[in-house]
Amino acid sequence: MGTHAKTTTEPYIRVLSFSEGIGEKFLESIGIGGADEGAFSHDVLQSRVELFRLYDNNPEGIQPVLRRAHAILMLVRFLDRASMDQVREAYRIVHAEPFLPKSMLILREPGETEFKISCAYCGQKLWVRDHDAGKRGNCPQCRKTFFLPTQKSYLASYLML
Repeated sequence: MGTHAKTTTEPYIRVLSFSEGIGEKFLESIGIGGADEGAFSHDVLQSRVELFRLYDNNPEGIQPVLRRAHAILMLVRFLDRASMDQVREAYRIVHAEPFLPKSMLILREPGETEFKISCAYCGQKLWVRDHDAGKRGNCPQCRKTFFLPTQKSYLASYLML
């Protein structure tokens, strides 16, 4: 855990990761490789960035994190029911802080053309190909028919953004 408080002049950004590996890859992509926290600079912006792994922790554990942060960045990869329940709970807690800037990113592996969701009727995990979004599909488990969403629309509707 970092020791920076909101009183520091350097902005403190907490990165909340919901899937193993995506937080580390994100930090590496902004020049903070091999560590859970570090300094980030871009033009005149300088800030402190620290990773918090929500797949290892209960979403309720982010309360102390929010008190110290100047901004929150939420990283999502999988949209299955178990992952989304955790995202929803964390989003509810983060959203309760009205003046805390927050952003959510959907991250994928390079070249990845499909994403994971859960059937709204039975919870069966399903892989949706990007080019199938907007088409009708059937769940192989319960046989219910539904329209295949885009990853962004599925996340937005689940969180009611």
